[in-house]
Amino acid sequence: MANKSAQKDDRDKQHAAPLAEWVVGAIGLVLVATAITVLTYEAMKGEASPPAVTVSVLGIGPQPGGYLVEVRATNEGGTTAGELTIEGSLSSGGREVEKSEATIDYVPSHSNRKAGLFFTHNPQDFELQVRPSGYREP
Repeated sequence: MANKSAQKDDRDKQHAAPLAEWVVGAIGLVLVATAITVLTYEAMKGEASPPAVTVSVLGIGPQPGGYLVEVRATNEGGTTAGELTIEGSLSSGGREVEKSEATIDYVPSHSNRKAGLFFTHNPQDFELQVRPSGYREP
């Protein structure tokens, strides 16, 4: 009889979840609920501000047949800029000497992408200007 009672106690202990399992389960539940709440909030608030793109020069180097100007386009706006066109120009004394364009497929909000502009003249010998010139809503 005592043996049956001991076996029953062992089975009860095996089926009872330790306190640590409950604590870890509760922490997991809180983390999942928090993630769902944050994602729902971000989806609902829907930043609708237009793209705010700036272009900066990363470097200038020689290439076969000319020069490469590497640029970074940064979008601080609330929406994606699709087919972003970047324009670069070389000028001297107010006169445009050469122009180059590059298109970046997508620049999501709060991100950046790199591109390159090719020139036949050395950009270091002229005044170099780079700017975004247009985009399309994806």
